[in-house]
Amino acid sequence: SSGINAEYGTDYSTAFMEMDSNLNLFYSKTVDFDPVVWEPQNMCVVFSDQYQGWYRAKIQRIIDKSQFLCVMVDFGNEEVIPLANVKPLHQDFASVPMMAVKASLT
Repeated sequence: SSGINAEYGTDYSTAFMEMDSNLNLFYSKTVDFDPVVWEPQNMCVVFSDQYQGWYRAKIQRIIDKSQFLCVMVDFGNEEVIPLANVKPLHQDFASVPMMAVKASLT
């Protein structure tokens, strides 16, 4: 990935890498968050068991009370995430634009 965000036409690769590193450090610590009532389309941060890291995400669907289908907004992949691995997106990690851009070939 080049780090070029097509929507903005700007190279955010350095800003993204720094944000991603800081996000993982921040969420890897024991941090208490206020309880959240989650809904589809909410932005969040999730821990991916598959990739062993924290990622910015959007809740696509609530499967049940204990797991959500989330899309990683910087990579575009979807993953079922347990509720315990879903945290609120801190504003410090919201300023870099989402790197994944939804597209289709018609």
